[in-house]
Amino acid sequence: MYISNNIRGISKITSILALFVCSFVVIISNIHAEKIAIKNIGLVSEDILCLTIEEGVYIPGEFVPYVKKEGDVIEKLPDVTWLIRNNEKVGFLAGPNQEYFRGYDRVVGDRLNESEVSKASNYLFYQKSGDKFIGIENPVAIYKKIKMLKIARTGAWAFDCPRRFYVFIKFKNKLSKDKTYKIEFKNLNMAPVEFSLVPENMRSEAVHVNHLGFAVNSPVKIAFLSCWMGDGGQVNFKAGTSFYLIDEKNHQKVFSGRVEISRKHTENECGNKNYSGRDVFQMQFNEFNTPGRYRVYVENIGCSYPFDISNDVWEKAFLVSTKGILNNRSGITLGPPYTEFKRPRPMHPEDGVKIWAASETVFHGDDHEGFLRLVNSKLDYTVDNAWGGLMDAGDWDRRTFHLVVSRNLIELCLLFPDYFNTLNTNIPESNNDLPDLIDEALFNLDCYKRMQLPDGGVRGGIESASHPKYGEPSWLESQIMFAYAPDVYSSFEFAATAARVAYWFSLNNRVEKSEEYKNAALKAYTWADSAFAANPDFHKREARDSKNLAAAELFRLTGEAKFNNAFLETTVYKSEQQLTNIWETYDQQEAPFVYLITQRRGKDPKILQNCKNSLLNQAYVTIECSSVSGFKWAKNYYAPMGFSNASTPQEAPNLLRCFYITRDIKYLKAAILISQAGLGANPLNATYTTGLGHDYPHFPLHVDSYVTGQPAPAGITIYGPLDQAFFEQGWWCNPIFDSDQLNVGRIFVYPKFKQWPPFESYFDMGLWNPLMSEYTVMQNHAYVTYTWGYLSAYFKQ
Repeated sequence: MYISNNIRGISKITSILALFVCSFVVIISNIHAEKIAIKNIGLVSEDILCLTIEEGVYIPGEFVPYVKKEGDVIEKLPDVTWLIRNNEKVGFLAGPNQEYFRGYDRVVGDRLNESEVSKASNYLFYQKSGDKFIGIENPVAIYKKIKMLKIARTGAWAFDCPRRFYVFIKFKNKLSKDKTYKIEFKNLNMAPVEFSLVPENMRSEAVHVNHLGFAVNSPVKIAFLSCWMGDGGQVNFKAGTSFYLIDEKNHQKVFSGRVEISRKHTENECGNKNYSGRDVFQMQFNEFNTPGRYRVYVENIGCSYPFDISNDVWEKAFLVSTKGILNNRSGITLGPPYTEFKRPRPMHPEDGVKIWAASETVFHGDDHEGFLRLVNSKLDYTVDNAWGGLMDAGDWDRRTFHLVVSRNLIELCLLFPDYFNTLNTNIPESNNDLPDLIDEALFNLDCYKRMQLPDGGVRGGIESASHPKYGEPSWLESQIMFAYAPDVYSSFEFAATAARVAYWFSLNNRVEKSEEYKNAALKAYTWADSAFAANPDFHKREARDSKNLAAAELFRLTGEAKFNNAFLETTVYKSEQQLTNIWETYDQQEAPFVYLITQRRGKDPKILQNCKNSLLNQAYVTIECSSVSGFKWAKNYYAPMGFSNASTPQEAPNLLRCFYITRDIKYLKAAILISQAGLGANPLNATYTTGLGHDYPHFPLHVDSYVTGQPAPAGITIYGPLDQAFFEQGWWCNPIFDSDQLNVGRIFVYPKFKQWPPFESYFDMGLWNPLMSEYTVMQNHAYVTYTWGYLSAYFKQ
């Protein structure tokens, strides 16, 4: 299911990309609002200074009630509604009755003369001597790389883009430390800048660390050293260079160590390819356990972002991740005091929204033909009380694939009851008598419970007739919406999730609620089992794997032998050397752990041992993958870099489950280690979760924030970097960068996109780059919330 789920998750916005398939003009704004500012100055080696420069400011288009003017023409297309005024397309209308207008974006501010950036003669350096600045030897070479920060749609088919320049200035000799310098710029539209060259106090783009930090007794405390200079290639560092921890309070050096090679650029990483594109060095300070706030300093080069050593670091990350779940709820109003993001209630029946029954299932497909099948399967009645659940990425759908989020939240409560029973995540239900994680799990689960048919079958979710119309937010959805028909997979997934929460209720003496969800689970399982027997070829693999999990959960809940037998019949763990999932073959990641920790009689000893072996085998592969990675991240060995495996610790839950059953510290260590890259220990020095860390994505593929011009809501973990070579065909190659027509990337990115190392190939562009900026709650939130929640509970307790 790995790739098939990814395709379902990411292909939803093909209609947005389809809007690009015509000629357009890229317009560079000439609005001069202010001089260009330098965001950071720091060394990347003793003789190379890096200037981080941002040009242009993105101004979102206005989103206001539409006021009709004489002569206005409204052009309705399947994927957009244009407003034409004075024979010109001036923006987009949104809503069932075109109630709102969304105008074009702008980019304001001075722009660099890119053709002059690489000329060393344009950088004049002076060193302060007394009260005067004296000219010194000027640079011998300039290297650069340029990233897009946001694509602004400035016209019907016109686009502009703020950018970030990394300008690397190489000198023949080292600049003197502890001296004050001034740089004057010729032909670059930049004001002179002064700075003191004190590497101990300057952040270097070459020093990478987890922005949050580390628990006090964490078995892993690590930072990395690397730099790729675009057309200048990599910076060459030396093993054995000294590094230090500097206390942020008193600026004293409190720890010292030596830089070690982690992975050379000539060596393959996990998956028989080098994704880093440069030599990566590591700096370990595992034994340093003094709480405080620190920065890593590499001698004569510079520092990392500051970070904490505290047992609160994982809790901070976890609480941000729970905001990501809250901010993806459908059917409620969002806003303070629970979240800063403001959104009216979308898609609720009390607001007159109708959800029509369909005969198509959740497996209808997300391409044009799939949506046609869904629309053509419309039945002549509506599904009452179909609302809620967690919306997915840039779309409004809620699907049973999302139930893994609920199961992971419930599992955390089962593993760490004392911690999660009292943790306040600040959600609307926080003042009731249930733990907040259980409330969050139920909000998602109850969407499908409300749609359960009397015979037990569970609908696969709710979907619109197509992808969202451009410029239209969720609460103004103008397309017809459907509730999928019940299917075997969805009903088994529901049964597994309902059984898990029923088990939690039973352990907490909530008999009535336990029976309620137990009965719902049993009805769904019975229906699905019968339907599976009648049609065993309907998505046989998915149905088998979901039945296996449902059987394991119901065996844990009831102790009935029939569920034990059903688990044994459908398990893939008949041999000793299985992994927990193999692409397009099986995916049974959760069930073996459930079976292992179930306290019921009748478990098969051989299968029990095989379940344990499968978890440990998968963990072994992950640890091996991490060990040969420069930045110590890990992915499924068979998957390409992409679909969030570089931004999200997808393999961490299995490692943590192995730690739970063995108490072997190597699994805890590995889980922490592979979580570093998503939290800032990567070539970009940025996290991949909105609102988390010193630098994070500002433009995820989140339609509601884009349309309204609000900052993206906190807690969204995006897909992140990808392996460009894997996505060379069709729309997967991301035409923004490479198409002759869709050449935004050719104009605004340097070097060419395919020349960037895969691990650095993330551009913060929102709607226009789904392969990087999209996310799904099942691929991102389910993993980060489980991982950060587990680590938070473990280290806090």
